[in-house]
Amino acid sequence: ARKMFDGAVFIDCGSHAGVTLEEAVKPCYGFKTIHAIEPMPNQFAQLRATYGGDLRVDLHNFGLADYTGPADIYGSNDIAEASMYAAKRDVNAAVVTPCQVVEASEFFRQCISADDRNVMKFNCEGAEVPILNNLIDSGEIWKVSNAVITWDCSCIPGEEHHEAELIARMQSIGFDRWVGSVEAFDPPPGIPWPHPAKIAQWLRAIA
Repeated sequence: ARKMFDGAVFIDCGSHAGVTLEEAVKPCYGFKTIHAIEPMPNQFAQLRATYGGDLRVDLHNFGLADYTGPADIYGSNDIAEASMYAAKRDVNAAVVTPCQVVEASEFFRQCISADDRNVMKFNCEGAEVPILNNLIDSGEIWKVSNAVITWDCSCIPGEEHHEAELIARMQSIGFDRWVGSVEAFDPPPGIPWPHPAKIAQWLRAIA
């Protein structure tokens, strides 16, 4: 039987400890490659322990940004979220983890083919701003076939304006292959709504 995304590529930008991968690795989707991108060492260790043996999963121990090099990541809170932005409301700016980031356009040039269907999840605690601007500036954004974007910049004092600006940028170039997480993850009434179920709803909607 044909799979929903036969031979497509999944890019999990902000893999955390793997709650999105839990859904994306299911055989019903048929992804040939799954890129798991996570800069934080503890979460990356969990990813490696859980998914290191899956030949479809490429594990990347860095974040994406608009440059390549070291980056301080601020966190973690009680659900282990962390951000490049010390001002993000739900992270502890006193906890600093030195990490690495790679320029998003460079990662795309090296790892993402325009010949593939590339399905991407953004949940990167504010880094969606430099990542999206970098992909738009470079033209690499056009390799993205479908995206779901969590606008975490709206939770960072002084950075909230980027959401409207980026939406306007994408509209101005005619890039409409994305949906916001609020719309994509709208829960059915009266049922438990864990993260893998949200990812499943979004993937079924774009299949």
